Amino acid sequence: MTTEKNDKTNEKQNRETNDDNSFWEDTRENVTEGARIVGEEARRIGGQISSYSEKIFGKVSDSATDAYKISTEFTRDAVNGAQALAEKYKDKYEINKLNNKKKEISTQLGMKLYLEVKNNDNRIPRGFLDKNEIQGLVSKLESLDQEIIDITEEDEKTS
Repeated sequence: MTTEKNDKTNEKQNRETNDDNSFWEDTRENVTEGARIVGEEARRIGGQISSYSEKIFGKVSDSATDAYKISTEFTRDAVNGAQALAEKYKDKYEINKLNNKKKEISTQLGMKLYLEVKNNDNRIPRGFLDKNEIQGLVSKLESLDQEIIDITEEDEKTS
């Protein structure tokens, strides 16, 4: 009986060992299969992320290029516009300067007339306009008027 009991015990132990081996073999296969599936999924997700990254980078690159082009065009247009305005108003500035000179000369001429009239019993003295000083001031006024006319005509030609 002992032999029979030993045989049963050995048989039971063999079965348990086989069950243990089978369990660990199944476990190993399951872990290996799970690792393979996780690896494939990680590669798939990595590929998608890479694809999305390329698309996003492309969009950012395109947007940056467009922004650069737009800002370059805007800057060029602004500079050209400013230059055109400067040219346009340069003439007006020159005319303004000439008008200011005319005012100075007219003031001198008026002051001389006033003093001559005041010193001649409130009458314009004979030969007042023939004096060299007066003729010089009148000549300067005429010259300034001619410069203003020339600038205005040139401005009208370019407009």
